[in-house]
Amino acid sequence: MTHVARITRARLALDEAHRAAGLARKPIERSPRDTLVSTGVSLLDDALGGGLSRGALYALSGEAGSGRASLALSWLLRATLLSREPVAFVDGADALDPESVPEVLRPRMLWVRARSGLEATACAEQVLDAGGFAMVCVYLVGASGALASRSAREEHGRPARQIGPGHWARIVQRAESGRAIALAVVDRDDPRAPGPLARASFVATRGAPRWGRSDVLDAATIELGLARNRQANAHNDGYARASLAIDVW
Repeated sequence: MTHVARITRARLALDEAHRAAGLARKPIERSPRDTLVSTGVSLLDDALGGGLSRGALYALSGEAGSGRASLALSWLLRATLLSREPVAFVDGADALDPESVPEVLRPRMLWVRARSGLEATACAEQVLDAGGFAMVCVYLVGASGALASRSAREEHGRPARQIGPGHWARIVQRAESGRAIALAVVDRDDPRAPGPLARASFVATRGAPRWGRSDVLDAATIELGLARNRQANAHNDGYARASLAIDVW
């Protein structure tokens, strides 16, 4: 099945979920304030001039266990609740645990399970082209770089294709035209990261856990900093570091 056919099939299934959940099918006109999605941390929002902006690409990196997936899901939830539009999680490594997705987010999120990082970027382009999504997350943690197997590459004598600036440039174009937020989640120092094509780059590190009653883990603390920011407002230098707690679902 081709990429287009798979996305079309998923789009039809999501449309049915939209009707059941009462979500808006198409983007609606909003004020400039409504085009920003809060990161959940006021210091970071201030550094960004209000939050994550629709029509832009952002990057989130970090070490294993730093809470990148949980943070990405929390931003997807904020985006869909604010806009009443669906969101998408393009999973380049088939790494998402469905049980980790908040129940309120499940009928609002399209989960695309790609076979590689390269296929994930292609799927993200198709999802953004489809329109009607408030935010699309491209999750590349643990994803292989190429579509073809090693034996197939050796047989044809061609090097594996890798994710590069051209892929991210196309995603930026589609995010702008579709008025969607695009988020790339990668390992720290991953050469496939969007780099300067991202409007802002976040780095997550693991903080201390927060325990509830009876020694039950209630939330995970994430130390989140801005490593690069082209969205700084006139009253801020654009760099900030802060802590936030993500509930354990």
